[in-house]
Amino acid sequence: MSTIRRPDDLHIRIWPESAASIDEAPGRVIEDPATHMKKKIYRGMTSPEAVLETLYDSGDSEALDAALAVPPEGQEIQVPYRGSVSSILQRIRGHLQSSVSYGGEITLAAVREKVLPDPTAFLDSGVQAE
Repeated sequence: MSTIRRPDDLHIRIWPESAASIDEAPGRVIEDPATHMKKKIYRGMTSPEAVLETLYDSGDSEALDAALAVPPEGQEIQVPYRGSVSSILQRIRGHLQSSVSYGGEITLAAVREKVLPDPTAFLDSGVQAE
């Protein structure tokens, strides 16, 4: 996960593979008829669909013909729908609160100070003591 430095970063910084799946990102939500799972259609601005829609809306038939003659660079994909970014941020907040609790501290800064010198000391190997 990348750092969010300003509100404008939300659309590109959350999880790159998931940014397209939130309500706040462009695209439309569909339901897969086979699985009944919600998905979001995302298309890059150089996808054939995006280019043709833009040119069709402009009414410039010469530009439309030229675009049809050039191989597309982008693509249209379906990504699992995740809902609003606010629900994602609430989950992140809950995970951070748990981290503070598990770290035995009362602030995130205190946990960071405690863990950074030797992060491997806080990894669970999964081996149970007998």
